Amino acid sequence: MAILSNLERKEGFTESERMLAGFILDHVNEVVHMSITCLAEQAYSSNASIIRLCRKLGVAGYREFRIELAADLERTRSARSDVDVDRPFERGESTAAIMNGLAIVLKEAVDASIASVDSHAVDRAARVIRRARHVYLFGTGDSRISAMAFANMLLKLGIHGIIADEYGDTFASVSAAMPGDAAFFVTYGGSIVNNSAMHRSIQLLQERGCPMIWPSSAPMPFGMTCGLWFPAREMVHGSMATFYSQMCIRYLLNCLYGAVYALDYEANAAHKDSIDELKVMLDALGEA
Repeated sequence: MAILSNLERKEGFTESERMLAGFILDHVNEVVHMSITCLAEQAYSSNASIIRLCRKLGVAGYREFRIELAADLERTRSARSDVDVDRPFERGESTAAIMNGLAIVLKEAVDASIASVDSHAVDRAARVIRRARHVYLFGTGDSRISAMAFANMLLKLGIHGIIADEYGDTFASVSAAMPGDAAFFVTYGGSIVNNSAMHRSIQLLQERGCPMIWPSSAPMPFGMTCGLWFPAREMVHGSMATFYSQMCIRYLLNCLYGAVYALDYEANAAHKDSIDELKVMLDALGEA
C-alpha cells in the first residue's frame, strides 16, 4: 500500500489534512511509534481528523495506518542504494561493474514502483482500458517509445491503442475520440502537458467523457481520472540515460497489461493463442 506517496501527493485532502500529512512526513520515524492521542497533540490535530485521514489513505483505522506506514517506510529504505541513478557508473569502470550498477538501478526502479503505486489504482486503470474502444496514448522522447510498446501489447488483447501524435497532429487524432474511449499520458516529469495543443486535447477528451490515466512521477493534473505515481529520483535533464524512469514506466505498463489480461483471462488467452497460431501458419506458408 502506497501510504508515503499518498501522503506526499495530498490528493483530495482538506487544508487541515494537508497540515497533518506534512507533520507525519516530517516526523515519520517517530509517528510509527506514536499513539493516536500523542500524534493528535503533537500535530495540533484531533483523533477524529486522524481517523478521517486514515480512511482517505485506504486504511480502516490508526492501528492499521501505523502498520502500513512502517512497512512502506521499510520498503522505501530497502529500495535505496548508493548507486547514482543518473550516473550509475564512472569513467574507466569495467563492463562487469557497469552491469552491476545498472542492475541495482533497475531493481531500485521496480522496488520504488512496488512501494509507491497502489494496486487498487492499477486495477481501476485496467478496468478503464478493458472498457475502452480505443486508447489514445501520449508520450514524448523515450516515454513515447514506452507508449508504443504498450500499444503493441494491447493489440494482443484486441484493444486498439492509438499513438495520438503519430501523424503530427495530436488534436486532429483526438477529435475522433468517442465516449468510452480512454487516454493514457506516459510521462516522467509531466512536461507533456505544458503546451496549448495538449491543453486543447485534454479539454476535448474531458468533454467527450473519456477517462484519462496518468502514470508519472509528476503530480496528476486536474481532470485526470487515475494516477499511477512513482518517486522522482532521476534528473529530467542531465542524466546519463533514462534508466530509472523508463524502467518504472515499463514496469507499470507491464503490470497494467497483466491486470487487463487477468480481467478476462480465458478470453484473452484464447485471443492471444489465435494470433500466435495465425503467425505460425503464415510463417509456414512463407517457407513453402
